[in-house]
Amino acid sequence: MIVLGVPFFCTPYFSSLMNKDNADALSSASVIIESPDGKFVILINEDLHQDKKVLSQWKNFFLGNEEIIFEDIKCFVAVGDSEGIKKAASLQSRLPQNQMKVSSLDPVLLVSKAEHKKYDVIVLSKQMYEISGAALALSAGGVTVCEN
Repeated sequence: MIVLGVPFFCTPYFSSLMNKDNADALSSASVIIESPDGKFVILINEDLHQDKKVLSQWKNFFLGNEEIIFEDIKCFVAVGDSEGIKKAASLQSRLPQNQMKVSSLDPVLLVSKAEHKKYDVIVLSKQMYEISGAALALSAGGVTVCEN
């Protein structure tokens, strides 16, 4: 048994496990933002909202204008993103009851939903947007980004 363990201790994998500076899938999934700056990124899925007039209404609403949306909204926020959750709750309060459903997801799952276009809207603080890799969703196109 010792003979099998010694080669493992010599591998780069073992040394990366012992080095606390390296992030793995588990440690990077639990991101907590300590000092948010109050800036937000809101991703709107253009594939679900192809009408330019409706998309313009959505943009205006999420940028804080007095626009009203008459559609049910499925909004996702990242777990650990307290500012993003507060912003989503603020937006939700501007709509009639039960029109906007807000769900919290792990940042890794949130990025996966963004990449596969399985959302209406994603609300993130600017820091969470940069940390989580949600910008990867933009590379595929079909996403409107509202920053405020």
